[in-house]
Amino acid sequence: MCIRDSFPPAGSVGSRGSSTTTASPTTAGPSSVASFDVTQIPDATSQALATDIIAVVIRVTDKRKRDAIEKSANELFNRLKAGSVSQPVLSGLGDFVAFIGTPKSKEAWRRLSDGHMAEIQSFINLKFL
Repeated sequence: MCIRDSFPPAGSVGSRGSSTTTASPTTAGPSSVASFDVTQIPDATSQALATDIIAVVIRVTDKRKRDAIEKSANELFNRLKAGSVSQPVLSGLGDFVAFIGTPKSKEAWRRLSDGHMAEIQSFINLKFL
């Protein structure tokens, strides 16, 4: 089972995981990360991570929040393409993404940031997923 299969339908998750069914003026339009070609990333594990991140990002309905997250996601994707993300950070990001939508995601992000802040600084807004 892929991580993204466990998420609610697009548009049903608002800030902090609360359900929302109404659109607001700040509702985000099409996602820029949705068009990212994950095959540009040479490593299959990193491709899977990018795919799972995209699946979560496109469900963020608040435009300002999604814009900040997309900027961080694109930075991460560029680093993944260049192969400049260490294995411990990849592993930590995988744990974080696996727990998105649960209280464990905060713990996973804290472990990642405590041990690798310098490396994750450029894509730190992913913590808002």
